[in-house]
Amino acid sequence: VGDEKNEKKFQAHSVILRARSPYFKRALSNDWARKEDGSTVFTKPNVSPAVFEIILK
Repeated sequence: VGDEKNEKKFQAHSVILRARSPYFKRALSNDWARKEDGSTVFTKPNVSPAVFEIILK
C-alpha cells in the first residue's frame, strides 16, 4: 500500500476480509489480486498506509 516513497505491507486474513467487506471481496478477487508464495497480494499505490490501516479496522 502506498507509493514508492511511502510503502507498507499489511498482512490480514483474506477470508475474513472477503466475508465482511464487499470492497475486499472485489479487491482480493483474481481481477485485482495475484497469488504469490501462497498469499494473495494486491497493491494500492493511490492509498496511503495510514488510510489503509483505518480501512482495515
